[in-house]
Amino acid sequence: MSKSDKATILYVDDMVPNINVFKITFKRHFNIITAESAEEAIKILSDESIDLLITDHFMPQKTGLELIEEVNRSHPDLPKMIISEYSKDAIIRASMAKLGILQNIHKPWDRDEVMGYINEAVKA
Repeated sequence: MSKSDKATILYVDDMVPNINVFKITFKRHFNIITAESAEEAIKILSDESIDLLITDHFMPQKTGLELIEEVNRSHPDLPKMIISEYSKDAIIRASMAKLGILQNIHKPWDRDEVMGYINEAVKA
């Protein structure tokens, strides 16, 4: 857990409005760091202590699954979640166990549901 006793979440999404909603919703409870691409997220992970990665799936250049696959090589124990408009996507479901994804969150997400998922993932 980070020094402020709040868990630090890295939220990755190529859509700035989604980033803003996530930050506004959860900033009182968690330290929120954001990235607009997988490449930016990888850089942040090399520089910051992160307690949970939450990434959108459909992004340009690299999908959320590709990001998680890369993150697993450098941060295998980091809890990870994926967000998608297509929560029943067979590719995501098939990849969850293989990549260690804790949750597949459906857009639009429910604040209380996501809060529960985050709290479960970051509890000490």
